[in-house]
Amino acid sequence: MALVLEPYILFVFQVHSWYCIILSESTLWIGIPAIALTRETEDLEKELKAFSNGDYHVGFVGPEMALNNRFHELVIESRKFQRNIIAAVVDESHNISEWGTDDFRPILDVFLHFLDAYLSLGIGGRCEHIAVSNEKPNVSLAVRIMQHPPDSYVDLLTLFPKNPTCTEDFEQTLIYVNSRQEAERIQDFLRKHAPEHIDGT
Repeated sequence: MALVLEPYILFVFQVHSWYCIILSESTLWIGIPAIALTRETEDLEKELKAFSNGDYHVGFVGPEMALNNRFHELVIESRKFQRNIIAAVVDESHNISEWGTDDFRPILDVFLHFLDAYLSLGIGGRCEHIAVSNEKPNVSLAVRIMQHPPDSYVDLLTLFPKNPTCTEDFEQTLIYVNSRQEAERIQDFLRKHAPEHIDGT
């Protein structure tokens, strides 16, 4: 079993009983029983017990749930959970220092309670500790003031290079949206406005 602390859990997950799509990382897990445990979870108490009993192999929790008393009682303190857990992961951990302040989301600053609880399971000393930096020298962030209505997508045309001759002239770009339908509309828009001599596939 694995327990994942996910700061963006309310925004990036669509969780079903036997697969989990992590939209933030464009990663698809198939065939792994997974669940996102949030205040929106239907019959939360039942699902907390199901996770601690091993019905799900991966459980995703936000900082608020990680510090919830019932989560600790039904999951962290469960003997079966303690025997079966093999990994505890903190995703996007840089947010703790960047956003865990009084003016935005202070609860991130107390996520250490989550790690303390994990270490109290008695497995911390016999597990590998892996810390991966979010530094990506080949990735840059650009901020521009929109000049057109958001639903027109016209501002996305600035992503097109000047006088492209082939698809390789286009830099790899990630565009985050809130739904698959909107992603498909943007895809259609960009293909429609691509230069005629560029393969739009």
